[in-house]
Amino acid sequence: MPTWVIERTLARDRRPGYTGERGKSVPRSAVDTWLAEVKVFGIRLIICLLGPDQLQLYDQLPTDLVSYYRQAGFEVEHIPIRDHQHPAMSQEDLAKVWAAYLKLAKPVATSMSFRVRAISAARIVASGWVKSGAHVT
Repeated sequence: MPTWVIERTLARDRRPGYTGERGKSVPRSAVDTWLAEVKVFGIRLIICLLGPDQLQLYDQLPTDLVSYYRQAGFEVEHIPIRDHQHPAMSQEDLAKVWAAYLKLAKPVATSMSFRVRAISAARIVASGWVKSGAHVT
């Protein structure tokens, strides 16, 4: 279930169907459940940070995951981030995600691998605030 990083503005969540098992195909029902949970939060926009290594797990869908999000009525930005890299997100990746976040109407959800999820949403926002000159009080 999504967690608000900024109340009613930015939420983060692990990828749909994540159960901690690596390499296991994700059933369509798990994606549909995740999309229903996200909609309950009022989210209509998704920044998908899954890389090709994660996207291949969605082979039970009638189309690729990003297209499936769109077919479900979401606006989607896809910025592929490879899992298990260090750092989890490069400065270039952070800049891309911040630009997507600014472009999209709020609220926005980020959909990502578990490892990227652990740091990303807060780091994305902090990075963007620093670059924009904004201050957190």
